[in-house]
Amino acid sequence: METPTKPLLPYHAGSQLRAYADGILPEPDPARAGYSQSSLGRAFLDLKVAVPLQVGDGTPVQVFTVVLCGSSGEKKYSELKMQPQTLLVAKAFDPLYCYDGDDRYLDAFREVERLYAHEVQSYQVLSDYQGQGIPKFYGSFSLCLLVSGTTSRREVPMVLIGCVKGSSMMSLKPEQIPQSVRQHILRTMIELESSIYENNVDMLDLAPRNTMLIRPDGVKPEVVFIDFADVQFRSDRHYWDGDIPRKLSSQYISPLLRWKGGPRMGFEGWADWDWDSWLEREFAHTKNTITPEMGEHWLGGGQSICEFERA
Repeated sequence: METPTKPLLPYHAGSQLRAYADGILPEPDPARAGYSQSSLGRAFLDLKVAVPLQVGDGTPVQVFTVVLCGSSGEKKYSELKMQPQTLLVAKAFDPLYCYDGDDRYLDAFREVERLYAHEVQSYQVLSDYQGQGIPKFYGSFSLCLLVSGTTSRREVPMVLIGCVKGSSMMSLKPEQIPQSVRQHILRTMIELESSIYENNVDMLDLAPRNTMLIRPDGVKPEVVFIDFADVQFRSDRHYWDGDIPRKLSSQYISPLLRWKGGPRMGFEGWADWDWDSWLEREFAHTKNTITPEMGEHWLGGGQSICEFERA
């Protein structure tokens, strides 16, 4: 059977888009942690695509920068915490372009729904990290897109986050960066990842491509994580189908356990020193947080937790 031709991607530079507010906005709820569901009605924003960043068929998350051109509805810019002509990053979870023709048997709607839900929930859980460690979250929206060849429209879930001015670690050449700076970067990255993990967000997709460095040419660049679509939540009962003890959720797990053996997930080329010796020096202050149960899980039967106690 011939695969139907897809319409051209609507996320190219200069495209005019309209996004309706879904009601998940960065409004703190004093009664509980995280965000409140705000009654926005159907306020909308008019957006203009500035630069496509990750756009194409076979891509479940379309990423591009947008400029805010106008707003209407019951809520205006001031209540959406935005200013006219602000440059933001949009992430559109579009099932139409989720898979290419070879993957058409997969459930694209379920996949983008999962990715979108994880992205939004992560920003809710990690609200205290916004602007320092993760981008600022401006809310979730629904893009209203015209169906090609018809007068019908379809809605695509989207989030808006702040732009991070810096460089992805994937775009940099670690051999051109002094070792002392690379050690600062990896130490900062591990501290941030470990803190986020303590908040029950397991960044399974952490990689150089979604790790940004602010002022990468400086002595102490800042680290920012920009992708939370493919995380898992340690508070989710399905997360504990494996052998990790459930009661370890919401607990700090020392990098001496989780990062032992060397950097991974594409960061291997950033470390050209004795990793474990360096890790033990940098995170020696976390030894007293390691319980026998943690040691049993992360060290397994090959090494005793007593080795940390003697060090």
